[in-house]
Amino acid sequence: MDLWVDSLANFVALYLLVLLLRVIWSWVPTVNWENPVLSVMRQLTDPYIACFRAVIPPIAGMDLSASFAILALAIVQNVLDRIAGIGYSF
Repeated sequence: MDLWVDSLANFVALYLLVLLLRVIWSWVPTVNWENPVLSVMRQLTDPYIACFRAVIPPIAGMDLSASFAILALAIVQNVLDRIAGIGYSF
């Protein structure tokens, strides 16, 4: 069981990193999303962000869906780490 939880926690951590990199790259105004690496990054993260974009409307013209997506994924990672006993301290 711990192997499955550890593996899932590692996958979530990796996906969270990719998501954070995508958000950082989205702030660069001249980024070329046709770049193969950035294109794959976008294809991997767009469906997840779209789930939040469908529920959370833009506030003052700012799309906060990626922020909520990162927050939700960080909570999942925290729960998985506690289940696996990683980062759990008394």
